[in-house]
Amino acid sequence: MGAVWARSRAELRRRWTAWLVVGLLAGIGGGIVAGAFAAAARVERTYPDFVANGAPMDVLVPGASPFGLVGGVDLNEVGRLPEVAETADASASLLFAGHLPDGRVIGPGELFPVATAGNALGSTFERFSMLEGRAAHQYEEREATASFLAADQLGIKVGDKVRIHFFAAKTFYQSAGALITQFNERLNRSRPGSADDYARFADGPNLTFKVVGIEASPAEFPPLPADISPVLHLTRAFYERWNSEIVQSPLLYTRLVNGSADLPSFERRVERMAGD
Repeated sequence: MGAVWARSRAELRRRWTAWLVVGLLAGIGGGIVAGAFAAAARVERTYPDFVANGAPMDVLVPGASPFGLVGGVDLNEVGRLPEVAETADASASLLFAGHLPDGRVIGPGELFPVATAGNALGSTFERFSMLEGRAAHQYEEREATASFLAADQLGIKVGDKVRIHFFAAKTFYQSAGALITQFNERLNRSRPGSADDYARFADGPNLTFKVVGIEASPAEFPPLPADISPVLHLTRAFYERWNSEIVQSPLLYTRLVNGSADLPSFERRVERMAGD
């Protein structure tokens, strides 16, 4: 985490949008998020059979986006590095207001909506083990699959409907300007109802998703790294219809040729791509 914070502090001196990054997403900066995802030895000792059947990733890389929020690399170039064996593309919604069935409003620190760009994630890559219900159909843009941590921490059940009000891509800088005026309060104080701040400024698609299943997958077992919240998996149909219209950041789920043994050289290459 020290290296991530060091990169974030350097960016703060160069561009104002980084203040928004640290204030809203404290900890998600930098060129690569490895953390618990690369700790294969720990996972394999604790969940050997589960991991063996789960086709796990080794590392998660955030890519450059038009919004400058996280990541600074071209994920197509990352996918061509010699250490890479397999990848799956996705995107994470970084600014939103979520509305749970019980009326609670949640923000980015409580849920991590991830939309898959293809069919691999959850099936042949980071395979879902369904605990309840079924996996969302990839051709249904309003179905979702919740991780068991999201179900446990937020009380989400199969059949629940979760509404997510996204931030619009085309008005991001206006929204960012409004949010940044609350930076000090957001960074230094955690208070009940603070997610209402996101609800006030969310101006993009306001969509309701039906949770059709609760899953477990290798990367989502606790403890999660501090910069990743429990995941709500959105579908390929959602990605294809809405990804270009919302504030999001591309992700690359990556499996390395030699697993964690390749991580040091892989990380060095990615950090060089991101300007160290």
